[in-house]
Amino acid sequence: MPRERTGSILPLPSGRFRVLQRLPDGTRKSVGVCETEEEADALRRATLRVLAREAPDGTNTLKAYGSRWIKARRTRDADGDEGRWALHVGADPLARMALRAIQRHHVEDWLERMRAKTSEKTGKPLGAQTIRNALNLLRQCLDHACRRRLTKHNAALGVRVGAQARVEDEWHYLRPDEQRQLIDAVGDDERPMVVFAMTSGIRAGELVSLRLSDVHDDHVVIRYGGPPDAPTKGGRVRTVYLSSAAKEALDTWIANLPKYTATSKRWPNGRNPLALAFPGRHGGYRSANHVLAWEEWKAILASAKLERRFRWHDLRHTCGTSLACGWWGRVWSLQEIQAHLGHAQVSTTERYAKIATEEVRRAAAATTGGPGSEGHRKRSRLDHGPRSAARNRHKPAPSAGVGPAAFGLGSPRDASEIAAQNAWRDPSGANALALLLAAARGEHEEALRLADVVAPGRTVRAALDVAEAVLVAAQRRKDRIA
Repeated sequence: MPRERTGSILPLPSGRFRVLQRLPDGTRKSVGVCETEEEADALRRATLRVLAREAPDGTNTLKAYGSRWIKARRTRDADGDEGRWALHVGADPLARMALRAIQRHHVEDWLERMRAKTSEKTGKPLGAQTIRNALNLLRQCLDHACRRRLTKHNAALGVRVGAQARVEDEWHYLRPDEQRQLIDAVGDDERPMVVFAMTSGIRAGELVSLRLSDVHDDHVVIRYGGPPDAPTKGGRVRTVYLSSAAKEALDTWIANLPKYTATSKRWPNGRNPLALAFPGRHGGYRSANHVLAWEEWKAILASAKLERRFRWHDLRHTCGTSLACGWWGRVWSLQEIQAHLGHAQVSTTERYAKIATEEVRRAAAATTGGPGSEGHRKRSRLDHGPRSAARNRHKPAPSAGVGPAAFGLGSPRDASEIAAQNAWRDPSGANALALLLAAARGEHEEALRLADVVAPGRTVRAALDVAEAVLVAAQRRKDRIA
């Protein structure tokens, strides 16, 4: 840890004393020469008092120090952080203050100004995550200044943005029919890249910085989180295994690379000097913020008739949702999805469990058949004749079957109590989600097995209510943590 700046007094051969002081920019300079040591000590202390306030040249202000700090950082989104700092901190009156003068109430005043700001693009108030990102940068900068003894305390510690009511869901995903609409709307050249992004679920920064040397037969190795070599979001290298659809799309894309990058007669066989898996037309890095140009992406969404907001990152959400719902084959567990998408915590992956539950709701609402339905009774009379139907009327009512029609039956109060008692059995809601999906698909044996895990000793109908309550409780725990 750097030593606290105190200054020094250097005796000279002439019998006088020189005062040396280290300035905020790191240089050590002579402040002056005094006749006596007492005068030199008084000058040293006066210099320290001046440096504690805002320096005349601005070198000791938050703006000057923060500008040097933000440029020296090496992060996954360095360009984005530099832009956030300049827009939300560097342009604010707080930035003109001396580091040592910044107190907690100054940071809280800055936070109120951030809440009152509107986005230049949309004209809407800044989102909670945007404000939180700017506050994190300010907190890290002041922490760095504290460690260099440029300020006594971090005034941003303990300051929080707080929860913000959501007007609309920030997560969007495409159902199977919408996935096909989007893919059909993409041009032939970029279609394999869009399919690969959707079916692999890798982040935009990981896609644009993927090297050909990290592409293998059945997997890709994610080493970088953005161009040129920024670290991944989790700070670790991970392997992403490819489905048959992702592998086919990647093979098609790589085979077409020479033609895709052959933009001039000078490069008839294409140009890819960085050996990127997904270079731009001229062989350089794509933007992690806009893998495809915004106007091109906007035109694709319009052609696909997707009227709601849908970002490139939502292709990743589509991948996770499709795996959780089993739209591309078998249903993946939350732990498998977590490993595939590279989530550091399973609580992040639990969001897909909630989405899958909503999809089960839609499937159940759209299912009109099942034991006890009018159509089932008519078919039973046709199959077994009137005598069989009359004989069945004198029998006790059968227990609820395992199927889509059984979804949502039972006492909510009873289900909540059982869920609270058995929360330790399934804290992430993985078994609860699997039970709901098995019931919706009519997988009777699997549903019976999972019902005994979710709510031992209860009927399948009650277990379905418990499963729904468990997922609601898991989402509430996640919201409290967030």
